[in-house]
Amino acid sequence: MRFLLVILFVATAIFADGNDEHHYYKKDLTSFALNANQKVTMREILQEYRVEIREYKQYERSLQKQKRDIFLSSRFDASKISTINQQLTTKASSIEGSFLSKIHKLLTVEQKKKFANYIDEWEIE
Repeated sequence: MRFLLVILFVATAIFADGNDEHHYYKKDLTSFALNANQKVTMREILQEYRVEIREYKQYERSLQKQKRDIFLSSRFDASKISTINQQLTTKASSIEGSFLSKIHKLLTVEQKKKFANYIDEWEIE
């Protein structure tokens, strides 16, 4: 049994592809080859984005509570639910638009092409 495990381990090591050049992690910006100034600016943009997302999540929880209250009330008002949903969509869209605008100004044309392939990862969920 040990012999089989050793053979399996050696075979895995031999045939494993050590080329991680094309591997991409979600929201990983290392493949964009940012220069030093871009890295500093990107760090600031991302910190601001994280704060906005955190605030959005709190806002979302508060509106979700309102939706539960509307649903549990004796009289259901679909227009209020719709309004809440629109508020959430508007706020998320605003945050995403602001973030992408800043990224657009920062990146070179080549970097923008790479970023565009992963743009959906930055969507607010």
